[in-house]
Amino acid sequence: MMIQKHHTDCGGRVGKGAMNSTQALSIAAVVPRMAGCANRPFIWHWFLFALFLILIAPRLSVASMPMFESLPAIDTGISLPTAVAVGPDEKVYIAEPDRNLVSVYSGAGQPLATMTELDTPVAVAVDLDGKLYVGNAGRGNVEVYGADLVLLGKLGAGDNEFRRPSGIAVDSEGVIYVTDSRVHAVKSFNPDRSSKSSFGSPGTGDGQFRLPTSIAVTDNGLTGSAKTGELYIPDLSVTKEGGYWSGYYVARVQVFDLTGNYLRSFHSVGKDDTGKAYDFMRPLGIAVDTLDRIYLTDAYQSVVTVYSNAGSYLGKINDESHPLRNPLGIAFAPNSSRLFVASPNTGTTETFGLDRNYGDIEVSPGSRDFGSILVGNSSAPGSFGVSNVGSGDLTIGTVTLTGADADEFSIQSNGCTSQFLAPTAGCSVDVLFNPTSGGSKSAILSIPSNDLYAPTVDLVLSGYAELPQHRLTIAKDGTGSGIVQAAGIDCGTTCAKDYAEGTVVTLSALSNADSVFAGWSGGGCSGIAGCVVTINQPTTVAAMFNISPPVVTYSITASAGSNGSISPSGTVDADAGSAVTYSIYADAGYSVSDVLVDGLSVGAVTSFTFENLAANHAIAAEFVSAGTLQLSSIEIGEVSVEGLWKQVVLTKTFVDPVVVVKPASRNDDD
Repeated sequence: MMIQKHHTDCGGRVGKGAMNSTQALSIAAVVPRMAGCANRPFIWHWFLFALFLILIAPRLSVASMPMFESLPAIDTGISLPTAVAVGPDEKVYIAEPDRNLVSVYSGAGQPLATMTELDTPVAVAVDLDGKLYVGNAGRGNVEVYGADLVLLGKLGAGDNEFRRPSGIAVDSEGVIYVTDSRVHAVKSFNPDRSSKSSFGSPGTGDGQFRLPTSIAVTDNGLTGSAKTGELYIPDLSVTKEGGYWSGYYVARVQVFDLTGNYLRSFHSVGKDDTGKAYDFMRPLGIAVDTLDRIYLTDAYQSVVTVYSNAGSYLGKINDESHPLRNPLGIAFAPNSSRLFVASPNTGTTETFGLDRNYGDIEVSPGSRDFGSILVGNSSAPGSFGVSNVGSGDLTIGTVTLTGADADEFSIQSNGCTSQFLAPTAGCSVDVLFNPTSGGSKSAILSIPSNDLYAPTVDLVLSGYAELPQHRLTIAKDGTGSGIVQAAGIDCGTTCAKDYAEGTVVTLSALSNADSVFAGWSGGGCSGIAGCVVTINQPTTVAAMFNISPPVVTYSITASAGSNGSISPSGTVDADAGSAVTYSIYADAGYSVSDVLVDGLSVGAVTSFTFENLAANHAIAAEFVSAGTLQLSSIEIGEVSVEGLWKQVVLTKTFVDPVVVVKPASRNDDD
């Protein structure tokens, strides 16, 4: 913001000049001066005093060194970052001239896009509309891209408008300011990219430059003649102090109004850790925060030095756990009060939070185990406290339950969804575990917010669902004895067990030596096969064992005549109701002539089975010679061999025949 200081003397002269850093103004210094002008009307004194309070007093507010903390650096996909800019949506743009690209990241440092086809991009800036400005040293231009990264045009004459566009800044009206370090000047351009004005020339005087490296702008956000603001420009190699071998160049920061009028400058005000004063040796990047504090990267000393708007040294920013190595570009993100610093020799863009002036979510506890809960019951509420531990505002999104078992949990009370939490404010969410099925359960409680580094906090919920227990009782009935077995049951000794609801139990019965298992009853079981019962309520299953009935056996006597055999032979004992099969075999040259069962012929069979044995039996087999037949010719007719008549086709010779050949139309006496 540009400050105008009005001054007067008793001779009536009123002058108008710019305050610079060498003028020490205070209320105590102004009031005596007004009181000395006795010939002025009293109201004029108060008018001047009021004007002082409006225009001068805000500039005299004492700036203090911000508290800072290292936040996660941006290090994905970059190797030698030199310039950085932040958009109104907190997107971060990082230039790497050695690789001819600009990389785009989310506010949380996630890669979004990469711009190629650039030519040594040494400067970047973003305006309030999200348009991106890229200074290409190789083409001597500043290219303008839309928020979608589509090229819109170039500033001024386009290529070769600049020799080296080393710094770019855009004010609230869209006026663009570019430092050209090779011609030691600053050019400004209208929002339509046309040339507006320029100022500066080579030299070491006020308003002159020797290698202006970057630029920052602040303004009051108004338009037209009501707009006021300031331009901050670091300038290298102003003077050389000391001897040829031991000397060093003294740099400075010059401050101008928005039209290029010189206002003030400062330099040589830094201090090291021992309190020893030092200059900022090589200021290459500059940024200004919302409190008009100035942040200057010093590539020689690898720190960021902080100054008040008037140039008073406030301190330095550096964290040995996230060291800066020759820092160059720097950008301030007003929405989140973060500082982004390009550190080429660490291959990172370091991030620092200032005064914790950003929403910072903290949730406690980080997870919750509800323990064991009976299915159908509900746990006590598990509470999660959500706090904003930052200095900026925190907005909570919609709190949700997700995961495979999300239905087994529920949000009992939700004081956080869509809540706006000021710094130190908090809210809470209460969760219940109310399982509907057994086993281990888990879910995720998700709490989203506008915290850039923790946009969603996921909390693990867990618990074990116990099923109701029901007792299975085994009863034994009947005249006999035996045991019943299952998992956890050996009913001989243990005849009852509690099972979780829904458990499937398979029972098996084993009778003792003097008993037989007669069947199941109860639990949906019957018959003598295994009993499978599902436990959904107290259940009793009875197993019936009876004394074994006396064993009844019967005998079968088998015999065979000469020239053959029967198997099994002799006398065989078999249980009542059983089946016994006999096979009859004739010797070579013989055939079965008849089989007698209990004296009755069953024919010339070669196998016989006694079914469902219920009495003693006898079986006998008889055999006859097969005979021999030799013929000199083949005839068709009936052949009787040992009294057996067959109609055959005679084609073979039989040995030792006893043959009677009958005509086809035979009579009994033939």
